[in-house]
Amino acid sequence: MFTDSELKAFIGPIPQNIDPSSVTSFTEYVVIQQLTRGLVHLDSNGQLSGDIAEQWKIEKNSTRFYFKLKENQKYSNNDPLTAKDIVGTIQRQMKKGQTIHFDFKNIKNIRAISKSEIEITTEKPDHLFISKLTYPEFGILHEADYSKPLTRQCDWKITSGHTTLSNQTKTELILEQSDQSKRKIKIINEMPGQAELKNSKIDFFVGIPPLSEELHKRATDTYVSYSPRLAFTYFLSFGKNSNFLKNKRLRTSIVSKLYEFRKDIKFTSPFHSIAPQLYLPDGPGRTSPARISEIRSTHLNDEDFPSDSKKLSLLVQKSFPYTKELSSFLASKGYESELHLYGNFDEFDKIRNSKKIDIIQSNNDFSAADLTSNLMVTMNDERPLIELGAETNIHSIISKLKSESDENARISAIQKAEEQLLLEAYVFPVFHFNMYFYVNKQRDSGKLSRSFPEVALWKIK
Repeated sequence: MFTDSELKAFIGPIPQNIDPSSVTSFTEYVVIQQLTRGLVHLDSNGQLSGDIAEQWKIEKNSTRFYFKLKENQKYSNNDPLTAKDIVGTIQRQMKKGQTIHFDFKNIKNIRAISKSEIEITTEKPDHLFISKLTYPEFGILHEADYSKPLTRQCDWKITSGHTTLSNQTKTELILEQSDQSKRKIKIINEMPGQAELKNSKIDFFVGIPPLSEELHKRATDTYVSYSPRLAFTYFLSFGKNSNFLKNKRLRTSIVSKLYEFRKDIKFTSPFHSIAPQLYLPDGPGRTSPARISEIRSTHLNDEDFPSDSKKLSLLVQKSFPYTKELSSFLASKGYESELHLYGNFDEFDKIRNSKKIDIIQSNNDFSAADLTSNLMVTMNDERPLIELGAETNIHSIISKLKSESDENARISAIQKAEEQLLLEAYVFPVFHFNMYFYVNKQRDSGKLSRSFPEVALWKIK
């Protein structure tokens, strides 16, 4: 049970490295937000608010951004935090270039005007730039960390955030609050089992597979479960060198067969649900069920693959729970599949670039109210999760999102992007993974949301 000195939580497997240049998991996202502060943050109502920055101005059609910092900002060891540190941190990211949540190549220059003022200019207009500053990639580092080469992991002994990293092993990660309380947040590596749930040994955990339906129900005896506005769509798409990407008839041919595969999936988790569309259905810019049915009708055909397309090369996440079912389904239709597995984005890139891959399985968060950032991550130039053929107009739709300032126009473009991706059969959604958060009934949810910013109550339905 939570005490004044300790909170014990499970938020996903503990990563080997924790670095804002390579945030690829929910655990890294939350931990880095604990260890760092940014120029701005989302408050308890989900609204943009100044954090290190006191005020900001947007100029020159959203290509120039001026920030004035709050006075007397300190690191965890009481070192002063100044404009120089913000410049050093962001320049480190600029050297990295493309990160998961933001393309730092779009930053043209960053400079300190004074100890408390900075200016950032971008290559292209970015009307959402201020909101993107809430991403963990913009968390401010101490000079001891931002001056290190990118190949060196941050030590996190001195931080701009509310905690420091006091210990990290394969089974446990300990964050120590940097205020006078010195409270500890212990993050464990494994999903709590039946004994831990019964004895209330965990204060908070994120429900992900392999949490079973039985444990999900049992947890309600001790925990309050919340359905957050956080869910992921697992989908299939096509490799950049595959014949499917070049031939829409081939794409729609296999997609028409995959409807049968999706319909017959026996879900192994209480958090999985069938995905008739790419985006999670609740929110602006979603395609209507009627339009989804229309699109599906355009894919229904009995055309078979030519003989040279009977062999399929698949790239699938190691954690994808229905790999055997997918392989068996393709075999039942007379297709021979060669399977390649990846565990992280480095492996994803290496395999995709070295082999001719026909079908790629991936996932992304498509649950946000404004899906602009999610689409940017999915379709980024450096590492697109969905490859597109040269003849499509989806490129121009996505490009417009980057510079569109009008919210209604952006919502319209978001919907148009999904419709085109589905209509042209570039992507086939398989299932939605809906996350649950479990809070010990003896814990104050309000205090918990301050301990874990990413799971603040504004994200809970």
